[in-house]
Amino acid sequence: MYKKYEELLEKNKVTTYQVCKKENISRAVISAWKAGRTNPSINNLMKIAKYFGVSITYFIDEN
Repeated sequence: MYKKYEELLEKNKVTTYQVCKKENISRAVISAWKAGRTNPSINNLMKIAKYFGVSITYFIDEN
């Protein structure tokens, strides 16, 4: 899932800082997700999906 998030960052030319600030998500949450320590909560995943204009299933779908 994190790889898809990184692809969206690159495609949209934004940073994690910008996403976190706009959607009120802690950067520590994203860091833990990147390191594989946790998965994002449904609430945060919904915020990220909304930010990028994709469905939540975009992150879950393997294709």
